Amino acid sequence: MLSKLAELQENLELIDHKIGVYRGHLIAGDADHLWAPDRRTP
Repeated sequence: MLSKLAELQENLELIDHKIGVYRGHLIAGDADHLWAPDRRTP
């Protein structure tokens, strides 16, 4: 039970981090490119 709770806490922390990243991109005005593949050629 404790290991499952620890796993859930880690997942919540990761989700919280991703929300923070998304918020930062929203503020910067470039959230529309956050998960879009890079279409530039090497």
